[in-house]
Amino acid sequence: MDPKNLLKVALPKGRLFSDVFNILLKAGFKLSKPPEKYFRVESKEKNILFKIFKNRDISPLVASGIYDLGFTSFDWIKENRVEVVELLDLRCGVVKIVAAIHRDVLVSKLLTKKVVCATEYVHIASEFLDGMKLKYNIIPTSGSSESYPPEDSDMIIDIYNTGETVKKNNLKIWQELFTSSLRLIVNPKIYEQKGREVNSFKEKLWIALKGKSF
Repeated sequence: MDPKNLLKVALPKGRLFSDVFNILLKAGFKLSKPPEKYFRVESKEKNILFKIFKNRDISPLVASGIYDLGFTSFDWIKENRVEVVELLDLRCGVVKIVAAIHRDVLVSKLLTKKVVCATEYVHIASEFLDGMKLKYNIIPTSGSSESYPPEDSDMIIDIYNTGETVKKNNLKIWQELFTSSLRLIVNPKIYEQKGREVNSFKEKLWIALKGKSF
């Protein structure tokens, strides 16, 4: 691999990995699916290195220049507040970010008190609650925020997909904040330095997303 032309690409682990992997295959990249708990993706691409990370960690890795490109969801780009360039919306991994409360809670009462919000999305929650002109405390979580209401929090801000988790935990949607999907991002300085390589990578993905083959 030529370090000057090498593209380091971060892929998300978990539920998003299969979507990304299949798009890359469709785009013509020759990859081998890694075994479970192995975080390197073997590739026949001479100047591209692929590695798997937690979704929430990818935008900081790209922003810091440790990785050139990354596939990550919009919610974590927004939450991490880092400087990256969004190249493509891959239109998969689509979820809603919502504010949810216990089904027995009256919104009118919620608006008159200091709200306790449990969430992984501390910055997103702060922005939303500030916009609502509410007083609040945020409990940072590392998942399973839905377990907090009603005893330990008044509300959560979390991913909403099928609605099953919300229903099982006796919650209801109060407000939808925004829709998130999988994005391809690049470090701004890297884009200036390796624009030809980055655009070639992006173009292959764009054609694949349009349903064309190589």
